[in-house]
Amino acid sequence: MAHIALIDDDPVEAMVIGGLLEHVDPAYRLEHFASVQAFVERETADFDLVLLDRRVPPHQTFASSLEALASSAYGGPVVMLTASAETETALSWRGGLHGPVDKGRLLTPHAVARLVTRVLGQDPAA
Repeated sequence: MAHIALIDDDPVEAMVIGGLLEHVDPAYRLEHFASVQAFVERETADFDLVLLDRRVPPHQTFASSLEALASSAYGGPVVMLTASAETETALSWRGGLHGPVDKGRLLTPHAVARLVTRVLGQDPAA
């Protein structure tokens, strides 16, 4: 089982990604957080993966969101998600940073499953 946090201010994104994950494997458990602060305020050490949107108010960049995320107990991998082609470089995260991944490429259960298994090291082809 993988416990996954989605930090995204758009509830529709949570419904879409949650629905896709349900089709992949019912053992995936997705929790949605509308802000980095909401995630930080929760006990976060039990998450296996964070999917982080590029613009989560009040943060407008991955760098700003990662800085806020650093005050949490979470230390696992982070996948940066974006709806735009713009990217930031030279970023790091203590648990491994992946992406940015275009949300438009995650519109099938197979695509979401491939991303999650690759990041979590469960994919033998990774």
